[in-house]
Amino acid sequence: MLLLMSAIVGTLSLSLYYTEKNILERAEYTRQQQVILAWTQVCRETPPQLGSSDGAHYFDKFFAAPSILERHCIDKTGKIYLSANPTNLGRQAANVTFRTDYPPNDMGFISEAVLPDHRAVIQVDTPIRVRQNEPVLARLVFSKKELNSKMEQKLREASARIYVVSAIALIVGCIGILFLTAFFSNPIQTLISGVRLIGSGNLEHAIIIPGRTEFSALANEINLMARKLRELDKMKSDFTSGITHDLRSPVTGIKLCASNILDEYKTKSFPKIPEQTLHILEYAERLNRFIDSLLEVAKIESGKSHLRISTANLEDIAARVVDSYRPYAQQKKLQVNLVVEHELADISVDIDKI
Repeated sequence: MLLLMSAIVGTLSLSLYYTEKNILERAEYTRQQQVILAWTQVCRETPPQLGSSDGAHYFDKFFAAPSILERHCIDKTGKIYLSANPTNLGRQAANVTFRTDYPPNDMGFISEAVLPDHRAVIQVDTPIRVRQNEPVLARLVFSKKELNSKMEQKLREASARIYVVSAIALIVGCIGILFLTAFFSNPIQTLISGVRLIGSGNLEHAIIIPGRTEFSALANEINLMARKLRELDKMKSDFTSGITHDLRSPVTGIKLCASNILDEYKTKSFPKIPEQTLHILEYAERLNRFIDSLLEVAKIESGKSHLRISTANLEDIAARVVDSYRPYAQQKKLQVNLVVEHELADISVDIDKI
């Protein structure tokens, strides 16, 4: 998240930098255009016969800058008749050309040159006509180094402002991310731990998230689900208890009757009883164990189930199973026998659950 925030702030910083650069370049272009138009107007209002102008003083007052190295008004003969440096008056100007076409963008005709002192300059010549329709040339010479230095200085100042704003934005963003993380993380962790407890079987656990947020609403829905599960679990337990009670009563009667018959047989009260009658007690005991297994389900779900381990012989266990199916086989006129070729070892087992 912090890396994403840093990437966003970095991208916005670059975008702001290039936007600021374009604005500064347009502002500087507009400034230079105003300077050129102002000096052109001074030359237009100052015919060669005057040699001086109040307009030139106003120009120096409002438009003077280190980037302007020279400013001249040149007559049709190529001589300088108005200049910031009085020593240049009457001198022949270099590279004077009175072009008949109109300069583009009101900026005059722009050319680059190198002065004898190796300074790179930008020369702007704007041909105009004065009152008597006499052609003159308004010339401005800019220092290329000063122009670039001025632009670089403004870009450095803009960069410093952008860096400060970006740093503040990054700090505020980090604080906001930490706040949002704490705001979302704690409820999520509470929900996760609560759901795990409920999933493990602790239906009595309630998830508490204060407030009226989506997290608290979700916690309330989970608590409602857990409460309904508790109700269903209680209904299941009640059903199991009821059905086992209903089954146990007749099973107890069957078992009691079978026991009485067996006791009478042992006391020789009856000369003979059917073999199937002898199995009534066994079947009743098996059905009773089945009922106990139903009750055992609730114990297993509550984690209170225990195994009653005892030693038993595998052959005896198998014989009991075969005997339980022998009456059904006899009905189908089938014979079921248990054949054990080798003696089977005793094992440790819960005999009621096997």
